[in-house]
Amino acid sequence: MIIVNRMFSGTFLENELGHEAINLFRADNGEHYIYVNPYGIISKQAKDANGVLLLRRLGSHRLEVLGYATELECLIRDEFFTSKEKTEKRNQGEIEYQKYIIKKYNIRYGGVFLDDIYPFDRQTIYATFKTGKFKKPKDKMYIVTKEDLNSSEENSYYLNLKAKQSLKEYIYDETILARLNEILNNSELWVEEPCEQITDKILKNLSKKENNFLKIIGKENDELAFSNWIAYVLRSDKELFEKFCSEILGFEVSKNVEILREYENIDIYIKDNDKKFAIVLENKIKSDINGIRHDLESDEQKNQLDKYEEKAKKDVSEKNYKLFLSLPNHHKLAKKDVYHGYTVITYKKIYDFFEKQKSEVPFYKEFLVALKDHSREYRNELYDKLNERLCNKIMQKIG
Repeated sequence: MIIVNRMFSGTFLENELGHEAINLFRADNGEHYIYVNPYGIISKQAKDANGVLLLRRLGSHRLEVLGYATELECLIRDEFFTSKEKTEKRNQGEIEYQKYIIKKYNIRYGGVFLDDIYPFDRQTIYATFKTGKFKKPKDKMYIVTKEDLNSSEENSYYLNLKAKQSLKEYIYDETILARLNEILNNSELWVEEPCEQITDKILKNLSKKENNFLKIIGKENDELAFSNWIAYVLRSDKELFEKFCSEILGFEVSKNVEILREYENIDIYIKDNDKKFAIVLENKIKSDINGIRHDLESDEQKNQLDKYEEKAKKDVSEKNYKLFLSLPNHHKLAKKDVYHGYTVITYKKIYDFFEKQKSEVPFYKEFLVALKDHSREYRNELYDKLNERLCNKIMQKIG
């Protein structure tokens, strides 16, 4: 049996520190502990599971693979599974036992005992397993639970997972296990390396962490906000705009040029009236999440891209336009050179350009910080907020 554990999901995490924050760190004692959602509790049969597959939900029918833990030692006593006591009393006994082993085995993170990081919860234990081996995907890897989504996209694998909403699923089915083991045993897909520990350096880096307006107001993944900010910077600095067109878009603009927002629903539309040339710049951040418009995985998205190209053709001549798709480096399509006829420009390329320029545009420094957050190939967004809360809690405890 393999346990599928869906992490970083649910309304609880909007304001609280989820216990799964420990899953991608080693404790100070060098050991790696795994918390299985929800509540850390598993079935009696699951205590002998072959492994725990850590996933996070990206949207309907799509999950990102975060890691796979094996060589498991269950930290829940056998008495817990056989107890006939009422649930609350049974849980209380196990919580007290875990407090004991936390002290006995010195299970700390950043110098703070695990049970001091998390407040007492009568339903929740602190850790489910100790793992002897942990591996992560070499590149971004996805599990799709709808067969027609298992396209030719690199590193996407179809699995007929049954529990669509549950945070935990036990895989017994031989067919699914066989398919899953093909993926798990493919050494080309994985790298075995220990997770990092919460060191003083990590805690200090957190205290120096750069912030920006968008993050403060919860708009750090908002496409409209980024498109507005990019257009604002380009409109506000003519010299900067001309360099951007030349170095990033490969086009020398004339003096009679317009930068339009949401022109015919196009994110940024640059129209050179003298040269009769048009540039379509579609900006994507998390467009496959929560049904946000411009879903890159849907037919609707492709039809919209076609529509934008048709609009450019009508405005200028057949060959006098260019199509661009700006994507964060952590986006699943960011490694493509071209997508559906659109040249892909990564946020790192955009950030590197703007970072080298001198500009007096208001809030330019904050603009760079916002871009930089999306220029990382493996963005820590999946656990950034929990990491911040975890480290903040540790710093509070150590003073």
